[in-house]
Formats: sequence, C-alpha cells, structure tokens
Amino acid sequence: MFDNIDPDACLYLSMDDGDIIIVLVYVGDFLLVGSSMKAINKIKKALRKRFEMKDLCEAKVILGLEISLDKTLGTLKLSQRKYAGQVLEKIDMAECNPIATPLEVGLQLAMSEKSDESLPHREAVGSLMYLMVGTRPDLAFAVGKLSRFVSGYGKEHWAAVKRVLRYVKGSVDKGLVYKKSASGILQGFSDADWAGDYETRRSTTGFMIICGGAAVSWASKLQKTVALSTMEAEYMAFCEASKEADWLDKLI
Repeated sequence: MFDNIDPDACLYLSMDDGDIIIVLVYVGDFLLVGSSMKAINKIKKALRKRFEMKDLCEAKVILGLEISLDKTLGTLKLSQRKYAGQVLEKIDMAECNPIATPLEVGLQLAMSEKSDESLPHREAVGSLMYLMVGTRPDLAFAVGKLSRFVSGYGKEHWAAVKRVLRYVKGSVDKGLVYKKSASGILQGFSDADWAGDYETRRSTTGFMIICGGAAVSWASKLQKTVALSTMEAEYMAFCEASKEADWLDKLI
C-alpha cells in the first residue's frame, strides 16, 4: 500500500515489514528506491501482476539525467553529459572553443522589434533550459536572462547564446555530487541585484538550497515588482527562497 507524499503528487511512500520503499512517477517512467533489495523485488513482482512494465534494473539514466553511484566513496552524481553533447551537436557548436564563464559581466540586452528567424535562438535557449533545470544551477542566471528575448531577438542575443554554449562545451562533466557523509539538513542561500534590468528596473532574485552536499533546488528570475531599495530587493529574494525551503522541509 503506497501513500502519496502530500507536497508532491508524483511521490509515493510505503512501509512494509520495516522496509521503506519510495516510488517517484513521471508519466510512464518511475524510479523505485528501497531500504533493501528484498523489498524492491517484492514491489516489482507486485507491479508486474498489475501492469506491463520493462525493468531496467539499477538506474543509470532517467529523462536524460545520468546517475553515477560510487558505493565505495559514498557518493551519487547527477549529470547530463550526453544531453549537453547532443545540444551542442544540434546547434552545430560541437567543435566550438570552450570558455570559462557563461555571460559577459554586466551584459545588457534589449528586446528586438522583430525576431531573426534564421537564428535557432528559441531552440537553443529551450535546450539550455532543460540542462539548467536538471543538473546545472551554474546556468540559471544566463538562461533566465536569455529566455526573456525569445519573442524578439537578433544577432546580439544569438552571440550571447553562443557564449553560453561555449561555456557548456568546456563544462560537460559538471554535475551535482551528493555525499553520504554530508549533512542532511537543508541550507539555503539567497541574493538579489538591485534594479539590474535596465529596461524595467526590476531586480533579479537568485537562490539555492543545498542538502546532502549539493544543490537540490535553485532559481534565477526577475522579481515581479520594482524594489525601491537594495534591502527590499534582498527581502523579496529571501522570501522566495524561504517558500521553497518550506516546501522542501514538508517533503522531507
């Protein structure tokens, strides 16, 4: 018998003879985690009786996220090396020269009146967004900034996108490494740049929440209103981080 974990409609938990079994569902795919192989095999057997399913054994890849487990070191790494390579190939940037940072410091862009449809701007930003959402918080600010111009972009916007792709080229091995020895206590950090967007004078909220030695949640986005001071901008960023931390705390 599985119970839904209230904060997440796709997460289910079962307690069976002292064993814990967790199931995470995404459409037709799911991950099964248990405190013992006996419990996992028992659940698999029960599921096969009800559903037609394909058992891929130990999880290696799911939804483009690569899972690397090192039981000796007690670490689990999530990365998207293959997906990043596919993005570079698709945008014809596989042979580009790598660069150390995703964006120029202080870069300002303005919305173009008409988009240059000859440039694969939307496709590239969308592909980078999935990379950022999955395992790359270091791309959050750049992707958040560039996604504002998907309805009006030109050569200057495309040049900025290509710089991000060059950064990805030099960092395809980056990922999130969780450690068994690390603290399981949630740690949150937030920040804001005051009136950083020159067109709207709105500030950008940034936050990251860490658990188990690596990030579990992050964001970089324009604030909804114009902050009248640096303190107000920081307060709004802190509020967003606190709401996310509260949700994660309930989930845990």
